[in-house]
Amino acid sequence: MSAEFIDVFFPSTSRLLRTTFPDAFDAIFPPELQRSCASPAYVLPIRWPSLVPLTLLGVGVGAFGLVQCRADALKPRRPSTPALSLSFAFYSLMNFSALLAHCLLPREHFWQPILVALDIASTACCSCSALYGCRSRELEGALRWGSAQQQRRSQRRQALTLAAMNCLLCAAAFFGPRVPFLPELLYIGSACIAAAVVGTYVRGRPTRGRQALWRALLFGGGALAGAGVPLDARLCAVAGPHINCVVVLFAGCHLIMFALAMYVRDELRVSYDEPRVSYDDAAKAGGAAGRAGRDKGERGGPGAPGHGSGGGGAEARGAGSPQLAGDGAARRRLN
Repeated sequence: MSAEFIDVFFPSTSRLLRTTFPDAFDAIFPPELQRSCASPAYVLPIRWPSLVPLTLLGVGVGAFGLVQCRADALKPRRPSTPALSLSFAFYSLMNFSALLAHCLLPREHFWQPILVALDIASTACCSCSALYGCRSRELEGALRWGSAQQQRRSQRRQALTLAAMNCLLCAAAFFGPRVPFLPELLYIGSACIAAAVVGTYVRGRPTRGRQALWRALLFGGGALAGAGVPLDARLCAVAGPHINCVVVLFAGCHLIMFALAMYVRDELRVSYDEPRVSYDDAAKAGGAAGRAGRDKGERGGPGAPGHGSGGGGAEARGAGSPQLAGDGAARRRLN
């Protein structure tokens, strides 16, 4: 095995040693030992090869969304988003468990039922965490409303609710698979309810930045995921066993979660990172500009532009009305 490594990576050195010092080379790498210690070769069976890159992509999408949500730790002006952060974390876990359960491990493997239960639990927790994050208005900074005591109470309630909800979902997924229709309720039911709640929430909010694009991608991903089942037979006829409704479902879910991550990123950046000027500050600045223009017009003599005709008279009249100038400047700064 070692001699093979030298032959492959350093062929010139191998030829030189074998021709110049053959006895020394055979003493260091005995041929009989090289044959008995040949490099092992294993065959890894992979089911649904087309799902492997999709599940790895899903792990990356969940990690990307988690980073966008947890950036509030580095930027204190941003609100805390624990439920949305958990949703993206569970999405990564869901795709990792799907990679093992659907692609790498045989169906009769000991870990197969555990990984299937983990996949179902992660899907339910991802959906319900996103649902709760929208219902609790995390992006609006609801955890920071009220006094300091009220904020602490809201944060404790949020943490306890998330912990209890996700623990119950995991317990149902792991200990209740024999209950009729419980896997369907956890996997499909939670996803459908979360899609309706999150879609309604996103649609009813004003758009900032490029959120209109991300909202369109989010609804497009939902349509793609829902189109997998009716297109399954046609996809099988066209692409064979490589593309089916499961592949389309994963692709649509990835598009949904990526769009949601970008939507959250734009919301946090535009609403909390960019400097915002209040109307009072803008009005004060505009009033100061108006007073400066009025003083300039008063200091000018009869021959000054402010006392002449034409454009100078318009400038003097505009400067002589500090309130109007202040309001105009305030509106310009706010816009």
